[in-house]
Amino acid sequence: SLVLYAGGVAVAVASKVPPALLSKVCAGYLAARVVFNIAYILPPAANGLPRTLAWGVSTAFALNLWIQAAQLAAL
Repeated sequence: SLVLYAGGVAVAVASKVPPALLSKVCAGYLAARVVFNIAYILPPAANGLPRTLAWGVSTAFALNLWIQAAQLAAL
């Protein structure tokens, strides 16, 4: 998901996504990755669902960058 995120940031910056929106989405991605890493260190029996949810949320934030860039490019 790091490649998806990094590419999304690059495309969003190139498409001139508003900096405030870009900052919020990036902060959300990073927060979800922190939660993912915390869940990763938990005992195996307790980390399945939280880790999966954190990964899904972080991927949704990364995809959101691509969507925002595509919407601006379509204008």
